[in-house]
Amino acid sequence: MSDPARTAIDMAPIKEKLRNLQEYMPNQEEQLYDFAKLLADVLNPTLYPCGFHLAANFVLYDLETGKDQINGSKSPDYARIFNHLSGYPPLVFTFMRMMLPDIAKAVAPKEFADEVQKEQDKLMAFLKSKSVVQEKTEATQ
Repeated sequence: MSDPARTAIDMAPIKEKLRNLQEYMPNQEEQLYDFAKLLADVLNPTLYPCGFHLAANFVLYDLETGKDQINGSKSPDYARIFNHLSGYPPLVFTFMRMMLPDIAKAVAPKEFADEVQKEQDKLMAFLKSKSVVQEKTEATQ
């Protein structure tokens, strides 16, 4: 049996589901559906679960900063992102980040989605550890 974390899968069916996320995750915010469509447009043809998670976070970061950090890096000022999602308050992007495992569960095979959840858990643990370090540093100043 292969390790799902080390198995890249075809993104074509996932991209199609992302483009129609409202069918798989009804009653969500419109911004989440728009993000899923954008994500579908940028995903590689095949990905590992960690690659899916990373790509989604890159897209969210780019939207949050308003700059295309990957494709725009060829230009000295980075390419501005012209997308209506860019410019929303940070809380909107935090919400979308928190929804990544749910999105994966809605559009991907269970084993793949479970690995995306593990990636999310690792990220949250890392961020929490940084928050604790920052709180300790601020307390000693």
